[in-house]
Amino acid sequence: MDPSLGPECIKLEDHLESLEGIRVTMMMKKMDQISKRIYS
Repeated sequence: MDPSLGPECIKLEDHLESLEGIRVTMMMKKMDQISKRIYS
């Protein structure tokens, strides 16, 4: 593996993880809205 790629790959993985976190948060919010709609 090319050492010069190291930091970039780590940065990309961090970026993907934060995107995944955002996606999960959005899903949680959507589920919350749906459940409020159902139970209200």
